[in-house]
Amino acid sequence: MMRWLFIIALALLVGGSMIWLASIDPGFVLITYHQWHLETSLIVFIVMLMILIITVYMLLRGTVALLGVRQNWSAWRLVQRRQKVHQSLTEGLLSLASGQWLVAEKALLRHASRSETPLLHYLSAARAAQLQGAIERRDNYLRLAGEMTTETDITTGVVHAELLIEAEQKEQALIILTELYQQQPKHPHVLRLLQQLYTELKSWHAIQGMLPDLRKRKILANDEVDELAVDIQRGQLVAATAEDDWVTVGQLWQDMPKKIRYQAVIMEAYINALMRQQREVEAAPLIEAFMNTQWSDALVYHYGLINLENGEAQLRRAQTWLKQNEKSAALLLTLGRLAAKIDDYRQAVAYMQQSLVIAEQGVTYQALADLHWQQGDQKQAALESYRKGLQLMLS
Repeated sequence: MMRWLFIIALALLVGGSMIWLASIDPGFVLITYHQWHLETSLIVFIVMLMILIITVYMLLRGTVALLGVRQNWSAWRLVQRRQKVHQSLTEGLLSLASGQWLVAEKALLRHASRSETPLLHYLSAARAAQLQGAIERRDNYLRLAGEMTTETDITTGVVHAELLIEAEQKEQALIILTELYQQQPKHPHVLRLLQQLYTELKSWHAIQGMLPDLRKRKILANDEVDELAVDIQRGQLVAATAEDDWVTVGQLWQDMPKKIRYQAVIMEAYINALMRQQREVEAAPLIEAFMNTQWSDALVYHYGLINLENGEAQLRRAQTWLKQNEKSAALLLTLGRLAAKIDDYRQAVAYMQQSLVIAEQGVTYQALADLHWQQGDQKQAALESYRKGLQLMLS
């Protein structure tokens, strides 16, 4: 308000001064340009000049205002476009999370080409397509996502590998992860996915080579790496045993660190390999030494299948384990078998019946039935045990 009052006062002052000057001396102005002449009084010239200046000023102000309106219109349209993109992305992600996969796919693609993050749209659409079993559409969206990433950006590759793993296309996933690992060997998620995939594929040698990186990069906790190292050794033993590759079994056992060698699962796998080679004499002392400090029902079970020359000594050794493991059905079955080997029928039956009280197992009924049958006069008891064992095995 004060500003406008000041301008009006100034205008009145200037106008009054000009009228006063004009009454004293109106002045004379002559402008010529080639044959063109303009004659007027000074006062009229000044008024015309001020009108011209004001007109030019108003034109400039109008032009600036018009440009501002256009710019504001463009900005408004941009905001509206971004809101639509954001709404479609939000709708797509929420639909994907709620299991509406077709709705999610359509929403994610609606404004993907206008989005500032088209990669997120296409990768999420690829997941929605896979959940519908539309593998071709999935691959197409992954291709579009790949076109928007640089060679050093492995985001698309990681998501592609995850989707392939979920779709049980593990060999293809392995190819992609191997390439990603070569590009970025320190990337934690690539390392984790590769380790999980190698484990599922039982590629024990490949996982073994990754152990230092898994520990160094903190991909797995130290105790998890230690557990994985045990799983690797066991997996290699089991694989070699399945192929009757006894040279590899022996080499693995010899090269194995002691702290791993005397893990229960490792000892069980190695004893199983020895038993398949009928190397019972070597298996027995390993089992006995293991039982001095640890316990394994699986190893106890194997011990009952071993035939040593001194069967009575073998039975006495197994009986010493009964003091701390009297509730072990596997140990009682083994004691029954060892008693039967030295023809102590009454004690063998007693041990097996105790085992069945603790845990009814088909294999125990089978052993008891065989024992009854060998006695000749226990045919009915044998048939009853066979029947119960068969029922358990079929249930």
